[in-house]
Amino acid sequence: IIAEAAWMDAEFRDLGSAYLAQNYVVTLGMPESAEARRKRKLALENFQFTCLQKRAESGDADAQVELAHKYIFGSKYNELNRDKAFFWFRRAAEAGDAEAQFELGRARDADAAERDPEQAFDWYKKSAAQNYAPGLREAGRCLFYGEGVTQDHKQAAALFEKAAKQNDAESMVFLDTMREHGGWCRKNADRGKKLLDAALELDQLGIGLAKLRLSALNEAEQEEA
Repeated sequence: IIAEAAWMDAEFRDLGSAYLAQNYVVTLGMPESAEARRKRKLALENFQFTCLQKRAESGDADAQVELAHKYIFGSKYNELNRDKAFFWFRRAAEAGDAEAQFELGRARDADAAERDPEQAFDWYKKSAAQNYAPGLREAGRCLFYGEGVTQDHKQAAALFEKAAKQNDAESMVFLDTMREHGGWCRKNADRGKKLLDAALELDQLGIGLAKLRLSALNEAEQEEA
């Protein structure tokens, strides 16, 4: 037992040294060879994943969400597994985590095999109730189009406004369209343009979601015309 305890102490000491080197560029007796460093790095990543899993199993909602994301994308120490991902998202969502509630809504929204607009809206609504910007935006989108809920542009605009205050670019695009249209909420073309300009400026820092949303809304408007 004493020998095993000594081995564990040495292992954790080495992992701690590896953590300091990886995250803070502080070296405390790190192995010199590249192969030894590679093995230590892999051991550290495995150790961190194991710790994350234990935190998730103990009921830590933040850890459950982080673990779910790892199963969504896959990594060296866990497979890409959507079932496991949504198991952990559901655990966190039922505990009241807004991000997990949004993710469950998105799953019911985007998964063709299990698409359920009403369930999607219910999860988005729970996320929005906690003022989580993506949840506000997607609940607003459901209300805007009438997906899974009775269409209500006034409520949609109110949710988009809350998300826009958190610099959500897509919500700004929705609001621009609604302000420009005038029939969906109080017309204010000047404010709409300011919101659109701000959204496109934010887009330069992201991956162009505002432009995609603007294009989709423009196409829908042309089809209606």
